[in-house]
Amino acid sequence: MTATALFWVVIGGALGATLRYAVAVLIGSQAFPWATILSNIAGSLIIGVIWGACADQAWFQGWGRLFLVVGLLGAFTTFSAFALETLLLLQSDRILMAALYCLATLMTCLLAVWFGMRLGQRASCGRNRAFVLAGSNYVRYKNASSRSRGCCRAPRR
Repeated sequence: MTATALFWVVIGGALGATLRYAVAVLIGSQAFPWATILSNIAGSLIIGVIWGACADQAWFQGWGRLFLVVGLLGAFTTFSAFALETLLLLQSDRILMAALYCLATLMTCLLAVWFGMRLGQRASCGRNRAFVLAGSNYVRYKNASSRSRGCCRAPRR
């Protein structure tokens, strides 16, 4: 870990935490943890868009991933809050609500990151490469440009 890397993570984390707090204030406290699930869905969509559009770009591999993914979105999305709120629902004998919350969070966040990645790939005209997380290292997974996304085709004559 370098001082520069730490700088980008800290700055992104401060912004992400501030945004997460703003969502909680705007939505307020309710019986169902709407602020957490909405933050997680939005964060999943945004991470998909960013990853789909920028994964192979030099600025992203340098400081962008640290600032946007690790820092900003890491602080904005709230898995620890999700886990706590699920446990609190279970402890208050609201088992069905806890199960629905887990299922809704998992399914909508997976769908959001998939949709976001598709949007990001379209925005970059498929020039990027998709990556997956393998342990603590990001590893090239698949050349997304091998399939046409329809946005970079030459005009028909």
